[in-house]
Amino acid sequence: MTAYTEIVSDWERYCEFIDWQPFPFQQEAALELLRFPPVADTTWARGTGKTALYGKLATFLAYRQGWTIIINAPIQGQFDEILNEARIARDKLIRHPRYPKGNRIDVRKGRILAISGSERARVQSRHGQIAIIDEKQDVLATIVGENLIGMIAPFGGCMWFCGVGGAPDSAGEVFGALADYRSKVSWEVFAEIRPSYCRSVEIARKVMLPEEFAAHFEAKPLSMASNMLIPQLVPWDGEMDREARGVNSYIGIDWGKLDLSVATLTHETPDGLFIDDWLVARGSYTSQVPQIAEWLKNVVSWDAVFAEKNGVGDGVCDFLMEQVPQVNSVFVDAGWIDNKCRKLSSYSRDGKMFYNQTRDNAQIFANEIGQVKYTMTINGHVNKEAGLHSDFLSSLMLSVSEPSSVYL
Repeated sequence: MTAYTEIVSDWERYCEFIDWQPFPFQQEAALELLRFPPVADTTWARGTGKTALYGKLATFLAYRQGWTIIINAPIQGQFDEILNEARIARDKLIRHPRYPKGNRIDVRKGRILAISGSERARVQSRHGQIAIIDEKQDVLATIVGENLIGMIAPFGGCMWFCGVGGAPDSAGEVFGALADYRSKVSWEVFAEIRPSYCRSVEIARKVMLPEEFAAHFEAKPLSMASNMLIPQLVPWDGEMDREARGVNSYIGIDWGKLDLSVATLTHETPDGLFIDDWLVARGSYTSQVPQIAEWLKNVVSWDAVFAEKNGVGDGVCDFLMEQVPQVNSVFVDAGWIDNKCRKLSSYSRDGKMFYNQTRDNAQIFANEIGQVKYTMTINGHVNKEAGLHSDFLSSLMLSVSEPSSVYL
């Protein structure tokens, strides 16, 4: 029996002991990894069993080979999942009634270390035979180069990367291009095994941006190309049966930095987002606030009003709230912008973003937000392109704030 057939035999016996039947693509990857490629890359769709495979491999190799297996992930919660799989496998192994003494898989030898990718000082003195880099799309290539390579170098060890598609400068894409073994599993592969998986995929498709979905579920690199944030707008004549549609009417107010601020009225319904009207308030802030207050009190009907609090809105928002106490002030940050961009883009991609073409500012609105583009960042956030600021878009984002939003 060769060394390889021997380790494969032990792996199959080990899977029996821990009562785990790997999926075909998991078993195929395991058999290739047991050849110990110096660099391996597994890019699998979300929820297809990366964590289960690597957790069980970590336990198997630590206790069969007597090795130190290093598990690295950007944050603790991520490597905790692999550690949990490894611990479950160990517990099942030692409790199995047919687990023999003197077996080559000996839980008295070997160990598993888990470290965060940000803990540079802590990792430099740790060494092991195999480093498993989980959520590879969220790890910078420089972290691997500066720390992890040195940790396996004394043993001539292996680096195995697992996760979904990442940005060009992520560790997964940089080292994946150098991999001796590569495995890609898209959601379609897993759906053939588990048809119920399709439901989760369709939910993800609705809430994710297209390039994000491709990276997380189609095993493709994360595209950093510019894309239209609002790819389509549907003209609407303004007619609406409020009671039949279950309408929630919100107004968002974006304070301009010069002499113009925009308020947007939207109706959120089961049928989509209906953008109904705009007020463009001009002049100094002392003249804009009365214009907006008059519009809110006597022209439009609404359920909630959301005005930007930070930036120039810090004092102006308080001034408006003195005249219209029901106004809610919102602190806008990068996370908030990311969430609102995703929601608006989802409405638009689904053909469920309508605008009232009968209003005076309708064409200006459509032209302005139709020019805004975005790119994805390495950590999966939406980044609006510089130089393409739109007061109409900012006001629109504020108008889709739910009553459950965090506001001051």
